[in-house]
Amino acid sequence: VSASAPGARLIVDAAAPVALPATVDLPGGVHRLRIEADDARPWETSVLVRAGQTTTVGPIDLGAPDARLSLRSVSYTHLT
Repeated sequence: VSASAPGARLIVDAAAPVALPATVDLPGGVHRLRIEADDARPWETSVLVRAGQTTTVGPIDLGAPDARLSLRSVSYTHLT
């Protein structure tokens, strides 16, 4: 599994993240993949892994996040 974003991480079936690029051994069946990186939109899919076969995923291009919101509160100590 590979992704184009620097520092990308792979999460398989909600397990602990693995740095990409990576080769993972999975049992046959359907697995949920999530690739994420800082300042990038996460990518998710389901992959059918067949026992005894190799499945290649990627390189995946992660897009820019939809938006970033920053809030700051202002304190007014002088009220009249």
